[in-house]
Amino acid sequence: MWSAIKGLFSMDNAINHVSSGIDKAFFTDEERSDNWMRALALYEPFKIAQRLLSLGMFSMLSLSLILSIGLRVIGNMTMTPEWVEMANGAIVTHSWWVDDSEWIMTQAIALFGEPYLWSIAFYFGGGAFEGIATKMAGRRDKLRESSK
Repeated sequence: MWSAIKGLFSMDNAINHVSSGIDKAFFTDEERSDNWMRALALYEPFKIAQRLLSLGMFSMLSLSLILSIGLRVIGNMTMTPEWVEMANGAIVTHSWWVDDSEWIMTQAIALFGEPYLWSIAFYFGGGAFEGIATKMAGRRDKLRESSK
């Protein structure tokens, strides 16, 4: 601490300390973009979590779809629909497996549809955002090189 105070009052280091203080007082575009690239590097571990969440939700949604299709196909192959004659003479068929199949898909989309949509939006949105940031940083570097 004393060396810092001594450095402020010595003539040979005073100019260096004042210039470094002025430099730190202003946040340039280059420093801002460098900090942004460091923040993107800190974002890397979350990509794994995004992929796992997306894979898990997609697995649950597709498993429900396979179960629904399987129930409907097996039901159509092995079961006969119930025929009910109404009072006005109309014949109505009822297939319980079709109703159950529709219920499975309705519940699956209600449970996993919107969370899966948000997972995909964040997964691809994060990658697109990072791509745009990297491209802008590349353009900045090219402009620096061309201005030298």
